[in-house]
Amino acid sequence: MPASQAQTLSVALVAALAVLTAACNRSEPTAVVKADGKAVLVTGDDGAEVEVAGDGESLGGTDGFPAFAPAYPGAKVTTRLSDPQGRPDGGMWVMETADPVEKVAAFYDAHAERTGLKPGMFVNEDDSAVRIFAGRNATDNGVKGTGALIAISREAGEDITRIVITAGTKIAMPDAMPTHEG
Repeated sequence: MPASQAQTLSVALVAALAVLTAACNRSEPTAVVKADGKAVLVTGDDGAEVEVAGDGESLGGTDGFPAFAPAYPGAKVTTRLSDPQGRPDGGMWVMETADPVEKVAAFYDAHAERTGLKPGMFVNEDDSAVRIFAGRNATDNGVKGTGALIAISREAGEDITRIVITAGTKIAMPDAMPTHEG
């Protein structure tokens, strides 16, 4: 089995285990696995789904991304995890693009500025960038509603930048977070 197929299968198996683990408190957790040669879809008995594209494939479409953290233009969507609690703007997405980390980070920074969001955490390194955005609705205990984490990275010697967006989680943050430029 080629390494790329083995990697895709490994990711699918890990995803299936995650869905099953999340259902551990049920008496009979189940998951349905479907593969069509282009992607693997794992659906847990709670309705949560993990979909992983095969090597060189894209899951296509940008449906489901939160408005404040959209799909990167032209990127391949390689993994999609629905929010197991059913929040429409929650989940995780992994994308790949040939664009450099700096260009991807600039896109998300500009989008956040246009929508009035400010990152609670802002990190730039040579081969990675991280942004954490808190939601707009303040609640008790410093939790500022739902938010998103955007992690952007490129391995040394590779020509692919990976973008991971995790959204819909409660993010507790102080009013000001330090920035880091590497």
